[in-house]
Amino acid sequence: MNNSTQALIRTRASTRYYKPDNTLSDAQIRDLIDLATRAPSAYHLQN
Repeated sequence: MNNSTQALIRTRASTRYYKPDNTLSDAQIRDLIDLATRAPSAYHLQN
């Protein structure tokens, strides 16, 4: 495992609080959806 992967694992945090006044632009939402559709599913059962 390379150092950047180890650093990401060590610094990850779960989100417990959300800022209701934060907003995302339409472009940011499209980028997030694009990335989410490329993520593998459990046991590679995606369509």
